[in-house]
Amino acid sequence: MLVLAGFMVSDQQAWKLPLCFESWIGRMRTPELRVAAIRSLCADAATEVRDYFAIQPNNDCAIDAAWIEAVPQPA
Repeated sequence: MLVLAGFMVSDQQAWKLPLCFESWIGRMRTPELRVAAIRSLCADAATEVRDYFAIQPNNDCAIDAAWIEAVPQPA
């Protein structure tokens, strides 16, 4: 999409970002009904999903994060 918009990627990095479940639901003011649904989804997630997101027993996890720097393509 960047190339189609006339840009080229000059730098990119990707990493896992730790996410504390309790502080996340607090910051988002997640209603208790939704918190229960998220807990249920985490508990029932496939092993591959639990491993990929490093889901812990307290539902802390690690999500994908990225930095993409793009500059205009030369004319």
